[in-house]
Amino acid sequence: MAQIVPLSPLNNQTFTVPLNINGGTVQLSLFLYYNSMGGYWVMNISDQTGNPLVYGVPLLTGVWPAANILAPYQYLNIGSAFVINAGNSTNDYPSNAANDLGTNFLLLWDDNTGYVAGEPWGTSVIGPAGPPGPQGPPGPAGGLAGFYGMGTSGSLTPNMPSGYVQGTGTLGGIVPGVLTGIASIAAPASPVALAWFAIQIVQPATAPTYNVTFASFYRGLSSFILDTTPNTQAVLVFQVSSDGTYAQLMQIAANGMPLA
Repeated sequence: MAQIVPLSPLNNQTFTVPLNINGGTVQLSLFLYYNSMGGYWVMNISDQTGNPLVYGVPLLTGVWPAANILAPYQYLNIGSAFVINAGNSTNDYPSNAANDLGTNFLLLWDDNTGYVAGEPWGTSVIGPAGPPGPQGPPGPAGGLAGFYGMGTSGSLTPNMPSGYVQGTGTLGGIVPGVLTGIASIAAPASPVALAWFAIQIVQPATAPTYNVTFASFYRGLSSFILDTTPNTQAVLVFQVSSDGTYAQLMQIAANGMPLA
């Protein structure tokens, strides 16, 4: 049953909230903080004893049903969550300066995607694990499924199999090829509505390193600054809108993380 989670614009807030999820009640601990570099609010989720479940979830809006900020974590059975513009703000998502978290923007929590009312708690069918990708073992359904190399410099165009990592370079074993020059990420040639995909950017092991820009098709990147430290990677997770006209940044999974 959907419910509004009460929020305030207070930075670094921690609270425990009982949530009606999949026919039962679950106590979750939420920690909210403002990412001043990225320009958006972030949520960490723990169970009632403090064990971490999901960290670093951006509080961003989106086009229904792509707006589910917990879509990649349905296997945890902690429900779905949506940041909703209550209609009083011209911003795309809550900001720190406007103090509009919990007023102009609300957090709606609901059952897991695909949950059927009346099922016993914990019996929602999540689906089988996906096939193993080149960079790790199988993940839960909806996880990243494989790797597609886009090239090393210039204009790079992602492919559109849902769930793939779109990497700089070519697939050379486990570690993808690295950038050899300044690159720009173009819009996919044939965007697939609601598809999830990640873009991985790999810097050379030694200087010089290279910047990467994104086409206007990609949203939520206005404050993103690529880390160009040698021998590191950035991984950005996107979801295509329901009409296929843009891709929303859903999570910065890594930025400046060493390859080794």
